[in-house]
Amino acid sequence: MNFQFKTLSHNGTIKPVKSNTGKHAGKWVCRIKGPKVTADGIGTKTIYSAPFIGAAKAAIAKYLRITVSEIEADSVAQGGGGGTPQPPEIRSKHTLSEFDDNEEEFANFDLNAAVSSAVKQLSSSQNSVTSSLKSPLNPYNQQPQKSTPNNLNLTAYKKDIADPVSVGNSSSWKEHGEKKPPKYPKQKSTLKLSTDRPSALATSVQSEQVKLNGMVRETERLRLKREHLLKEVTQAKKQREELEKANNTIRAENKRLGGESEVAKKEKAKLKGGNHALHKEHERAKSDLEKAKQQKEKLEKEARAVHEEKEGYEKEVKSVKKSLNSRKAELDNLTKQLSVKAKSSGETATVSLTEPPKKKRKAGKSVKSGVVTQSMKVADLQAEGVARGINVKTMSGINKTDLLGLLVVGSTCITKTDVWGEVLRLREKFEKDRREAEEQETMRQHELNLKHEQEEKERKKKLNAEREKKRALELSSQVEKHTYHFPTVHPCKLAKTNNLLFHGESRCYRMRCEECVAGYWGDGSYTCEKCNFDICQRCFKEKTMTPKEKKAEAKRKAALEKERLEAEAERRRLMEEEEKARQKKWDPRTQFKPNIIKPAKKNLDPDGNETKGFTVWSSDGYENDGWHSCDPSLKHFDSTYATNEEANERARYLFYWKNPWGNGPERIMEQEEVDKSMRNGLVTYVVAPPDSSTWTVSVVPDAAYAYLENATHRRHGHGHGYPTAWF
Repeated sequence: MNFQFKTLSHNGTIKPVKSNTGKHAGKWVCRIKGPKVTADGIGTKTIYSAPFIGAAKAAIAKYLRITVSEIEADSVAQGGGGGTPQPPEIRSKHTLSEFDDNEEEFANFDLNAAVSSAVKQLSSSQNSVTSSLKSPLNPYNQQPQKSTPNNLNLTAYKKDIADPVSVGNSSSWKEHGEKKPPKYPKQKSTLKLSTDRPSALATSVQSEQVKLNGMVRETERLRLKREHLLKEVTQAKKQREELEKANNTIRAENKRLGGESEVAKKEKAKLKGGNHALHKEHERAKSDLEKAKQQKEKLEKEARAVHEEKEGYEKEVKSVKKSLNSRKAELDNLTKQLSVKAKSSGETATVSLTEPPKKKRKAGKSVKSGVVTQSMKVADLQAEGVARGINVKTMSGINKTDLLGLLVVGSTCITKTDVWGEVLRLREKFEKDRREAEEQETMRQHELNLKHEQEEKERKKKLNAEREKKRALELSSQVEKHTYHFPTVHPCKLAKTNNLLFHGESRCYRMRCEECVAGYWGDGSYTCEKCNFDICQRCFKEKTMTPKEKKAEAKRKAALEKERLEAEAERRRLMEEEEKARQKKWDPRTQFKPNIIKPAKKNLDPDGNETKGFTVWSSDGYENDGWHSCDPSLKHFDSTYATNEEANERARYLFYWKNPWGNGPERIMEQEEVDKSMRNGLVTYVVAPPDSSTWTVSVVPDAAYAYLENATHRRHGHGHGYPTAWF
């Protein structure tokens, strides 16, 4: 018996299993096609059920997650012939063990249809027996004997079918307290007519009654199974109620978390207040700094006032000294007059007693006094100049004689006065005060910095705690998105990376593949937030490959790696060939004779060819461009050759291979400024790169070289380390 079914979006077939062995023997196979099957990555979904159309519909409805009423099933004629589909044969060999895998598939099983089918089969058997009793072989319409133990009352069995509680297996008879029916031996289903017609009919009726007994027991088993499933449905409803309670608990938790978010907002407002306080503290520190600057300026003004007062004292000291000198001169004059009078009157001794005894000056020594003298040291003279306000730079470049002329010998020496000592003391005091103020300011700034650092650490700590708290809420809200399970990739359930957030942003921008580190995120990227595990699309594809696909992928990668290595080897070979060709092209030994690369002693002597050869000269310097200030470029002698061909070759080698910048010949040839000219068969090379000197190499006759401007017989590079001196 074959069936075709269809739903709103799926269709398929229902057929009996052809095999008579194995765990699916005697069952029906259902093959389903549609969008859900395609979404699972397969073409056709195959499931097995008990050999009843109701059980098949229940299995299909369970897989598609729909009700049985949404499935429409139509029978299909087998072998190309038509006919009305027959009800399925109820096999007594099926036991409860074959339904253990999918117990829910009998939740919608049509028990009434199975009972009706059994009643019809019983009626047909009874009719056949009745017709056989009225056959010519039984003209008197005799009934079989009721005393036969194998004869059963068909009416009673019909009643048993209507009320199947009273029939079934041995355990069900005991539960209801009824007598267990007798066990009858199995009879063959084929009726064999013998010469004893009533006995044959009785045997036929007995076999039909045995079949009916088996069907009744099967019906009772199915009824008990249905009751068991109804109990499971009741239990599922209780579980659903428990889940609703859990959901209500989660909602209450969400409300509590909402309250915590309000607390976080208040904390944020508190942090804003703290920032405002820090701003005020910063403003106060700025005002303190301004006050310190004003105090410093005030102290500087006081120092200038003290300096001006000191200068006034010095002027007063000078005037007092002048008056003292004048008074001393007057006293000397009076002393002389008194001495003259004493000589005349004999009172010399009295005058001498009034003056203190004078010390005799030793030869070669000067007496320390308050004026500038020639015996003062240069350091003392410079200190005196600084005291008088003369610039130190002015005194550093002159000798002692000029210093004495600048300070004037015999003038008052400021550094030897008492006022100057007071000035030095004040300077030292001001310097000490300045250092103390700087140290205090440094300490205050250090304390402020420490305070700011501590506050910044606390602020960052609070921000990190708030950030981690938000991240925890974010993780808890994204747990339900982890619905994909790929054991070959990761043991935990995974979620698509582009559906997850990481601190409010898409996790795609923060993911780091655990396999390839780089990470190629896309629709195929997956993440486990519990383990902080990320895998990119490419690595996920490799992890979920079948062994056959992995083998093909390995072959493909090996082929690509082989191609890459071959291409790399070919590239290295080409580069080596190119380098060899370049070296061969620019190797001077392949282009010049040995005497051109390394001239002989005769060629290095300016008179080696007795002024009959050709001289190669070079110059390297700046022209008169109005910017560089240097002497005119000198023409240095390089070598002399007997023929102009050799001289031209030497000039080419010298210009390109021995240039003053140490560049290779290919770089010199790339210069657009290279100027090559020929005159009377003699070559001249000139190049002047931007922001560089002019490099010139030329060939002239030996006799003409001595008449060139700025010509010298000194060879180029001697004492300068130019590459042109390297041979």
